[in-house]
Amino acid sequence: MKYFLFILFLLPTCAIAQQTICIGSVRNYSVDLNENNGNGTTGSTYNWSVNSPNFQGTITNITSSGNQISIDWSATPVGNYTLNVSEVNNNNCKTNQTLNVRLVNKPTVDLNDVYVCVRNNVWINNPIFNTNLNSNLYTFRWFFNDTLLPITTSSLIPTQVGTYKVIVTNIVSGCEAEDSAEVILSTPIIAQISTTEDFSDNPQITINATGGVPPYQYSIDGNVPQTSNIFMVNDSGKYTITISDATGCQVTEICTCIFLYDKFFTPNGDGYNDTWNIKIPRNLKNTMVSIYDRYGKIIKLFNPIRENWDGTYNNKKLFSSDYWFKVDYEDCNGEKKVFKSHFTLKR
Repeated sequence: MKYFLFILFLLPTCAIAQQTICIGSVRNYSVDLNENNGNGTTGSTYNWSVNSPNFQGTITNITSSGNQISIDWSATPVGNYTLNVSEVNNNNCKTNQTLNVRLVNKPTVDLNDVYVCVRNNVWINNPIFNTNLNSNLYTFRWFFNDTLLPITTSSLIPTQVGTYKVIVTNIVSGCEAEDSAEVILSTPIIAQISTTEDFSDNPQITINATGGVPPYQYSIDGNVPQTSNIFMVNDSGKYTITISDATGCQVTEICTCIFLYDKFFTPNGDGYNDTWNIKIPRNLKNTMVSIYDRYGKIIKLFNPIRENWDGTYNNKKLFSSDYWFKVDYEDCNGEKKVFKSHFTLKR
C-alpha cells in the first residue's frame, strides 16, 4: 500500500486546494507540520471530517493532537469530496482549512495471452500486447519475467516466450493498474488415430491430438469442422482427418481406412442386393476374398476390387444358408491382415 503526505496550508476562501486520487487509496494529511516537532501548534487540537454521506473510509490520527492523519478511502465511490480540518488553539480560537478531493477510477488494462506459431524454429506470426490506452494520459512500464524493459509505449511486440506485465499509471491522478499475459508457443500438432476393429458394425474414428494450442477443430474429408474428436461413419473408404489448433496456425492431416461387409444378400434378380462383397477403400491392393460353405469347401475366390459374388457355384444357384469368408488384405499402412466371418444368402 502506498502512502502519500499531503500538507494543508491556511488558504484564503477563494483559493481551495485540489487533490485527485484513485479509489481505494490510502493518503496521509497534515497541517502545521513544521511546528512543535511535527505535532502542530502547541496547545492546539485538530478535528478532521469529510462532508459527504458517500464517504466510506476511515480517518486515523497519527499524532495525539490530530494534526497528522491517515485516511483510508476504502470503498468510497468515485466522486468529488471535501476534506475539512478545524483547529482550536489555547485561546479557543477556531480556524478551518479545506481540501477538495476528487476520487477517480483506476485505469483499466486487460492483456490477453498471445500465441506464437513456430515452423522450422521461426516465428511466422507477429503477436502484440496492446493496452488500448492513450499515451498522452498514461505512462507505461513493461516487464518480461519481472525484468523491466526499456519500453514506454502503450503496446509491445514480444520477442520471447514467457510472461509479460505492464504497469499503467494515470498521469494526473497517479492511479496505477497492472496486468500480465503469456506468450505461448504453438508447436506442431501430433495426432494419433484409432478406429473400431476392421469390418465391425457402427465404425468409429477417434483422434488423439497433442501440441499446438487446444482446443482443436476436427474435419473429416474437408467437411465442416467440429470440436468432437470422434466421427461415426457408415461407409467404407479411406478418410482424411484435418486437425487445427486454436491459433489456426498449426494444421495437420491423418488418414485411416474403414472396412465393412454385407451381412446378407438376396440374389433373386430384382436388382437389389443381388450380389455380395466386402467394402474396402478402392485404392487398396493385394486383397483377396475366399468364400466357404459350412463344410469348409471353397465356393469362390475373387478380388473384391474387380468383382462381386452372385451366389452361384459352377454357374448353379446355391441354396439359402450361411456362408463363411476370409479376407486377406493390407490396411492403409500396408500391414498385412486376415479377417474371417460369415454372412447369409437369402432366396
